[in-house]
Amino acid sequence: MSKNLTKSDKKLSMKQVKFIKAFVEVFGHVTKACEKTGISRETYYEWIKSDAFKEAIAERIIQRNDQILHSAIVQFSAAVMRGDKWAVSKAIDMLGGQEGFKQISEVNVKAEPVVLTLEESGFVDDREVVNE
Repeated sequence: MSKNLTKSDKKLSMKQVKFIKAFVEVFGHVTKACEKTGISRETYYEWIKSDAFKEAIAERIIQRNDQILHSAIVQFSAAVMRGDKWAVSKAIDMLGGQEGFKQISEVNVKAEPVVLTLEESGFVDDREVVNE
């Protein structure tokens, strides 16, 4: 058996392991996974009755979700580092609130146009304040 097997995979046949990998790749589409691995849907429905098979599918889905989440975090962090305004804004929303900072989305004051800054965060909000 391959070294890429999960703990749950070791309780299954290689055909079942291949099916589960295909199943996760097609995001749970049973027909596509069956076609990809050459098994019938009836076989899948027999296999899914097994706790070991269900456990292996769940483990693979969690593993895939962790990979997707990690990739999203890396991409989001890179966008923040590039200075992408949306990403920086969301970072302040998520992290700044923990430090007592928050973005000002609406200001109701009678004043000249100003630049609002959050110096501690390095974020500059360059929207003009509208006089009433």
